[in-house]
Amino acid sequence: MHVAPLQTEADYRAALSRVFALVSLDPAIGTAEGDELAMLSVRVERYESDRFPFPRPTPAEAIRFRIEQAGATDADLQRYIGEPDVLAAVLSGEQPLSNAMIQRLHEGLQIPIEVLRRT
Repeated sequence: MHVAPLQTEADYRAALSRVFALVSLDPAIGTAEGDELAMLSVRVERYESDRFPFPRPTPAEAIRFRIEQAGATDADLQRYIGEPDVLAAVLSGEQPLSNAMIQRLHEGLQIPIEVLRRT
């Protein structure tokens, strides 16, 4: 098995094609095909993260997304953030989250701390 970084679009497309072929075989871990799939997956992921970076959400975006996922309302957020005026300031990005808010949001809504600490 040849292992080298994916450097071109052609390398990437060839690796993706092989990944799709291997996935359809559903190889067992520890087999030659399973090891090849694991290595190719890492190389494809690295190429994609280098070429197509996905920006992390702001804390307000992450909170809105999670609340939407949970089917909750702004009123539900008050127990994590506080009074309506504080909630509005946080969601507009005018006020940063306090450490206590971050902890409550992380524990209650399972939003990663590193996303909530982002400024």
